[in-house]
Parts: sequence; C-alpha cells; structure tokens
Amino acid sequence: MIQQLKNIPPFIDFGFGVTKQEVAVNITVTVWLNTLYNQEVYGFTLHATGVVSKISNYEYEVRYPQPGTYTIKLGVSTTDKKISLDSNILTLIVTG
Repeated sequence: MIQQLKNIPPFIDFGFGVTKQEVAVNITVTVWLNTLYNQEVYGFTLHATGVVSKISNYEYEVRYPQPGTYTIKLGVSTTDKKISLDSNILTLIVTG
C-alpha cells in the first residue's frame, strides 16, 4: 500500500480542477499542487517558461509577458533521485 502511494503522479491545476485557462499578458495565475508528499523526502520543480514565483511546494505563481500558448508541468522527485514523477500538463493561453 505505501509503495503504491510513493508512485502516485502529482496533479496540478489552476484551482478547482481547471487545467486550461486563458488570461491577458502579464496577468499572474496560481498553480496548485493537489497531491500530498512528504516535503522532507521529495523535491518540487515547476517547469514553466514564464516568470515563476514559488510561494510554497504546493503553490506557484506564473506570469507571461508575451502572448502565446504555454504548457506547465511539475516534477516531483525524491532527494536520492530514485523516484521521479511528472504531473499532468496545464495549458495557459495568454492573449495580447
């Protein structure tokens, strides 16, 4: 049972399960990690090309200065690198 829990991929969203969103240029969106992990064992990396501010391991703010369609995902790995998990992919459409 515990072994299965260690391999659950992270689930991220923009809040309330939303995985696709449209915003204007330079509007900050919040990305939430909804899967719980032991923060002493796992490291967290948000993969986004915009301006990223880490609020906590479970909350990130992202802003894009240019219009376009962007994908965002989160990587979670153990400190010994034995377990590495990728989240679902979020789509952010930034309009000018």
